[in-house]
Amino acid sequence: MDQNNKLANLDAFRAIACWAVCLYHAAFILSIYYPALMPVLDWGQEGVYAFFVISALVLSWSMAQGNYQWPNFGKFLMKRLIRLYPPLIVSILLWLAYFQMGNGSLTKEVINAAIDSTFMLVPFKGSHWINNLYWTIFVLFEFYIFQALAYPLLANSKAWIRRLALVITLSLTFVQPLFLSDFKDIKILLFFHLPIFSMGHLLFLYLKKIIGATEFIIEFLLAMLACAILTGYVYGMGYHILIAATLTCLGILFVKSPPNWLSFIGKISYSFYLVHGVVIYTTIYYLPNFKESTSGSLITFLLIQAIAIFVSWLFYLAVEKPSSGWGKKINYVKKD
Repeated sequence: MDQNNKLANLDAFRAIACWAVCLYHAAFILSIYYPALMPVLDWGQEGVYAFFVISALVLSWSMAQGNYQWPNFGKFLMKRLIRLYPPLIVSILLWLAYFQMGNGSLTKEVINAAIDSTFMLVPFKGSHWINNLYWTIFVLFEFYIFQALAYPLLANSKAWIRRLALVITLSLTFVQPLFLSDFKDIKILLFFHLPIFSMGHLLFLYLKKIIGATEFIIEFLLAMLACAILTGYVYGMGYHILIAATLTCLGILFVKSPPNWLSFIGKISYSFYLVHGVVIYTTIYYLPNFKESTSGSLITFLLIQAIAIFVSWLFYLAVEKPSSGWGKKINYVKKD
């Protein structure tokens, strides 16, 4: 079975992940009139971890298809930067436009936040993201560097090398609470997320038939255990992250025919992920009183979903699709 068949359902899960995040960020509109929905919508923030699982799976698969090796380190990072950075920069410009033309508060602080967000300086300076969601992009950049270094070991044909690399990877997740407990935001560092990324990589190994079912189950349970200990015991954050990541993996494995309309949203999911925040706040700015009723809040909430999908589609066509094409032109192996 080829890549397209094995990964055909991923767009649907991308759609669920990004839409869940959008629902979570817009939930405040319903909080007064529909408080019973809040516990459900709160789960939307875990869509980030579904993204991380999918990112690790797709990235590992792409590296295998391109026959990635350590000498390709520079080209690999360039491909990822070209793929992600142009849409990120344009989304930051949209936020600046909102602060200028929307709420009229394009202050020096906002401009500094835009600059720090563009160059990913926020974790180092202790400043602010212009959009709080951008911390996840910073984590992805960390993961790209880690994967570029670790992939030849994690996907090694020799079982003992591959297994040892996985154990070391999962062990690294406990470096953070031991030595970096005073870091301002524990989630900003890659170590916190290594079990989640490992789940996605293990899915790749299994779907690519590099490992069998028994090894997959044992190693996947090991990754789950590491995540449970870190988030549930060490940090006392509960098990929402573990549940979201595990359900994503199970869905990818067993749900082979998701609704087609989800695939469209999944195709534009990165654009949706980047622009839905500015859509939410721009809509609220221009409809300040419309949400001040039971029916009005629900209509506003639903309207935001429709506008976000439409704007994301335009953003995908204008920005994300071209940047994705530029990245694909970089090959690890020179073509004859």
